[in-house]
Amino acid sequence: MSPDADGQASDGQWYGELAPTVAISPVPPPLPLLPRYELVYDGRLRTLYQLFFRNLLLTFATCGVYYFWGKVRLRQYLWSRLSVDGYRFEFRGRGGEMFKGFLMILAGLAVWGVVSTVIEFSIEFNDYVSRAALALGTVLLIFFLAFVAQFSAQRYRLTRTRWRGIGGSMRGSALIYALKAMALMALVPISLFQARPFVSLRLLEHRLNRVSIGDRPVSFVGCKAGKIYGRYLLGCFGVVLLTILFGIVASVVIRQAFSWLANLFFGLGLEALVGVVSYVVFSCASTLLMAGFWARYWNHVGSYVHCGKVTLDIHSTRGMFIKHRVVHFLAILFSFGLVYPWALHRVTRFFAQSVTVTGELAPEQLGQSNLTGAAIGEGLLNAFDPGFI
Repeated sequence: MSPDADGQASDGQWYGELAPTVAISPVPPPLPLLPRYELVYDGRLRTLYQLFFRNLLLTFATCGVYYFWGKVRLRQYLWSRLSVDGYRFEFRGRGGEMFKGFLMILAGLAVWGVVSTVIEFSIEFNDYVSRAALALGTVLLIFFLAFVAQFSAQRYRLTRTRWRGIGGSMRGSALIYALKAMALMALVPISLFQARPFVSLRLLEHRLNRVSIGDRPVSFVGCKAGKIYGRYLLGCFGVVLLTILFGIVASVVIRQAFSWLANLFFGLGLEALVGVVSYVVFSCASTLLMAGFWARYWNHVGSYVHCGKVTLDIHSTRGMFIKHRVVHFLAILFSFGLVYPWALHRVTRFFAQSVTVTGELAPEQLGQSNLTGAAIGEGLLNAFDPGFI
């Protein structure tokens, strides 16, 4: 049959042109999800207290000498209770290394004490300018050594830490880092403390970019301070208001409240007590205001840390920082240090809960670093900032 004008035959069948077929592209398979490894902490508070009291007794019995060996034993326990992918960490430091570093610092401080005394007695100090110059030099030296300690301590801990037999390393000079840190820290007061996020990130970048896990370098590049500056500015505004308010309260209310105690106890040590209480209250209040910034800071930092194909995720909260820096500080202060193991236990647990490793670990593909480890321990760090562990 022939179709009619509309292309339809008399029997009802359609004989027109077929509609063009549309090619449907195949749906790409979903990208495989990268494995995620939680940092697990399974330490026991009872064991920490046993180590704490044992170290305390032996430290008193040895007039403080055992402190370094006790610190190593405590760190060995904590490292062994932290694990990733079912494999635990090891700390292979020795008390003798840390004690040797401490003795070197004592010798250095003694030399500086002799030199400063000779300068003071050999030069006429008839004006305040000369004395202020010597005091300023001492302060600058202390700050310089504190930054040297920060770099050296990180290198020591990395070289003494193992995971599945793989250790860490850190290249570079602690002296160069300290000089760079001094130059950057000068920007903080000049900028009225507005450069602090930038300075903190640049110093962290300097340290992390010199770290290697086995023979694989760690990368920390591209982290900008602008993304966290808004939270920092908000915290700074709160601290400024707190400073003004606290200055008024401290100068009027607190002194009047303590005046009757001064008359009752003839003022014995009450001025110092007012100063200590004021400092503790102000420090805790300002930490509460800045806790949100520091939580955002470390979350922001974690997204830029890479080691090969492995990335680091940090998910801390404002509440975790408040507990770590305020609650634990006050608990240790008012218990005269007796709750230190409890605080250490909670801090380590918070740390483990906030860190996740993403990517293929593949430790069998890692080789050992060819960099030599630190020969001495954290003597300089113990002199300036003993820290929690």
